Amino acid sequence: MTVNFSLSLPWAVSASLGLALLFVGSLYLWPQKYPRNHPTCVKQRMISAVIVTIIAPLYLLLFSSPSPKHHVLSWIGFTHPLTALPPLFITVLLFIGPLYQAVVTGEGILSNYDSYSDILLTRNLIVAPITEENSFQELF
Repeated sequence: MTVNFSLSLPWAVSASLGLALLFVGSLYLWPQKYPRNHPTCVKQRMISAVIVTIIAPLYLLLFSSPSPKHHVLSWIGFTHPLTALPPLFITVLLFIGPLYQAVVTGEGILSNYDSYSDILLTRNLIVAPITEENSFQELF
């Protein structure tokens, strides 16, 4: 399926703002019975973030029209497997300093997470980075 995104500046800003509000708003849909780091609250918010991550490309299709120029996967960052290497390399360079410092000082990479439960570790190291990168980097 190929799509074309030809939006005026106000529509593009409105669509981006709508996507951001959809992502952030989904985190607050659940009743706030527990504190932010309570396992139940963490699970609910992870479910919301994953659902919005799945819905976000469909949201983009609302603002698209058929076009032979671009494939829908190219608009969400999947053009060719090798196109993921430069951003991956830059991310590694960005985090190599703090990781090196943690190893040299003997802190260890996960020493801050000793008191955390597994669900918090999953949220902080897996779900949050993937869903945020998808929603705020690839789709904008």
